[in-house]
Amino acid sequence: MTARPIENRYIAAVRFVDPCTGATISDGLEVVEEGGCRWFPNRSGLWVLAEEPRLTALTESFLAPPASTPAARAFTLDVTVRSRTGAWQSRRFSLAIPRPPKSRTDDLFKPLVVPMPPGPLAPTRPGWGMARVRVRLAPTPAFPEGTPLEGVLVRSGAPGLTSINSLTSALGEALLPVPGIPLFRAGDGSAAVLEADTPLRIQIVFERAATDLATGRRLRLPDPDDLWTRRNALVSPSQRLPLRVGEQKSILFDLPRS
Repeated sequence: MTARPIENRYIAAVRFVDPCTGATISDGLEVVEEGGCRWFPNRSGLWVLAEEPRLTALTESFLAPPASTPAARAFTLDVTVRSRTGAWQSRRFSLAIPRPPKSRTDDLFKPLVVPMPPGPLAPTRPGWGMARVRVRLAPTPAFPEGTPLEGVLVRSGAPGLTSINSLTSALGEALLPVPGIPLFRAGDGSAAVLEADTPLRIQIVFERAATDLATGRRLRLPDPDDLWTRRNALVSPSQRLPLRVGEQKSILFDLPRS
């Protein structure tokens, strides 16, 4: 009896990474299967898109390929990845399919890299700075504590440092680990020759239309990359936060209610 070969054809793969180290996150995550899609994690820590209804002919036809195939990037999937631990924040991301081969951006044979926003239990290392960010609607007599805002993009930035994106939780809080802060940097000439503080810039991006302003809860899980791309059309204030090696500081953003 002749053995029948087992053949599998997959559509795309995604690698979720720690934005601070670039390390693959191999557990504690779940990709939500929506719209007839089927995902599974493989032994390399990747999440593989195995089935998508509009591409069934491509994944099941081997000896007799379909007469016509969709153009590259003909469809865009809106994918949800949820964190089962407090190490990461759940998020959405976009995946264009079919992925073309030998492309600089969407290579079929390379996984899409998706950074995960750090959660309150995100792994950190000695010497990293730490910014704890709170975002709320400003207090009023009716709301003396303000209203915490969920799903706000929080981003750190400083010359020579990697920018890290995070999202606020239902408590309106976000953790921003800041790796790579130098022990000293050159002063600006007006004071000390060397300075220990690094002038970190904390910027937030708030999508008012996607938020229930009465409760502060986000109506839909956000895509941090999409929020950053559209930041100029949204509420996006920033503040300076001097930070040193191993230092932890808190910062508050009060946003107007209208």
